[in-house]
Amino acid sequence: MWDIMTNAVSDLVGGDLSQKPLPVGQIAARACLVYLMGIILVRLGKSRMLSRATPLDILLGFILGSL
Repeated sequence: MWDIMTNAVSDLVGGDLSQKPLPVGQIAARACLVYLMGIILVRLGKSRMLSRATPLDILLGFILGSL
């Protein structure tokens, strides 16, 4: 069961050491996973700064800050 799940995830988002460029679908899947994990982390955070802003505000702040 675990092997089936890991193979499915690997097919969806690609491997770590790919020799060829990733297809657009895998790039989009990775972006969606990172966005969803960010939303989950912001929702779980209980600090005052996070409670006043919406999750989208926090994620956009991280994205713009990383540029």
